[in-house]
Amino acid sequence: MKSLLHLVFAALLFAACISSESHSSDLLRITGDGWYMWQVEGNDDLEIHALIESGQPTEFVLPGIQCGRRTPPDSADLGVIAADESIAWLQRYIAPRSAVSSEVMAAIAAHATDSAVDVLADVVRFGHDRHNREEALFWLANSDSDVAFEFIDRLLTGSD
Repeated sequence: MKSLLHLVFAALLFAACISSESHSSDLLRITGDGWYMWQVEGNDDLEIHALIESGQPTEFVLPGIQCGRRTPPDSADLGVIAADESIAWLQRYIAPRSAVSSEVMAAIAAHATDSAVDVLADVVRFGHDRHNREEALFWLANSDSDVAFEFIDRLLTGSD
């Protein structure tokens, strides 16, 4: 009986993971390969363009924060997206480290919300990749967030 309960629990856990992954891939209504763009609610300067190839982002263009990088590409417009939804989608691409990890953390930092600080602070505290931790700390230090500065202060004093 005990092994049957374990089997049922494992099946339910597996189903929850599958359901969660399916839902999270649809967070921004990205349906195929190509360029997609969204405006972050409450931040008129934050427009994010993401190139999706084989279901994964391979490049980001952030015209408001990448001065002179290049003209934004023609992108399917996803409209205005809540900051928390945008961050939730982006944070999935921080780790494992990839060619877009740096751009993802820059985009998250540009959200300028406490949840963005929380995501970057978690990378610093719990991330396995040293480069990701360093870049997350860089973006926290460059923010105007009091919450980020308090986190860094706790790191420096050893109280976190």
